Amino acid sequence: MFWNDPDAQFSALIPRLSLGAGIEVVDLDQTPALAVKRRLQSHPEIHFLFYSAVAEPAPAEDWLLDVRLRSKAFRADLTSLL
Repeated sequence: MFWNDPDAQFSALIPRLSLGAGIEVVDLDQTPALAVKRRLQSHPEIHFLFYSAVAEPAPAEDWLLDVRLRSKAFRADLTSLL
């Protein structure tokens, strides 16, 4: 699952976020795209939440487009959650 948070409203939460066994949170702003792809291939049993504090990149510039196309997107902002 991809979570792009262009206003970085939840960036302070991400390091403390725990979703349970078998789910890993990956900060795309801190992890290179090649490392993400290698991690996906070497651990197919793990589910991932990919978080980025920037807007979703254009398809031509998205190194993870193939992963993004076969994944789901999550969108949230503080106003709608309240």
